Amino acid sequence: MGATTIWERWNSVHEDGTFGPVQMNSLNHYAFGSICEWLYRYVAGINPVESAPGFKRARIQPRVNDMLTHAHGEIRTQYGLLRSGWKLEGKRLTIEVEIPFNTQAEIILPDCRGGATENGEAVEGNVFSRGSGTWIYEYEPTFETISKRVVIPELPKI
Repeated sequence: MGATTIWERWNSVHEDGTFGPVQMNSLNHYAFGSICEWLYRYVAGINPVESAPGFKRARIQPRVNDMLTHAHGEIRTQYGLLRSGWKLEGKRLTIEVEIPFNTQAEIILPDCRGGATENGEAVEGNVFSRGSGTWIYEYEPTFETISKRVVIPELPKI
């Protein structure tokens, strides 16, 4: 139907242009947008830096979790595509970041305590400030946060 927002219901507007039941027709449903934001900011780790609007600078800090094997996100900025993706294979983590022309990003590697490579070359640390280009990091994480689980308390029986 040409929508540019996330609707509360797939059939809010019928093909003839009429609305479905009026009590449920949010054509810009914030909750779904919140989920998308969480996926970008936490799973893919793509975050804006307030002091440099428009993604002139970004912070890439994926929250890798071993319940997933991989994730990828990208956002089209005024400078080009900003991409972040990761893949967890066994005990090896690969993070790939693509930074558009004329921008910078701070890349934070989760659970990295050394032994990482950047584009095949050994590097020290877990926080890197990089300019435009493609940056590929490979290492064996400590799994301190990657294997962390959120414990949901059991509900009382009624």
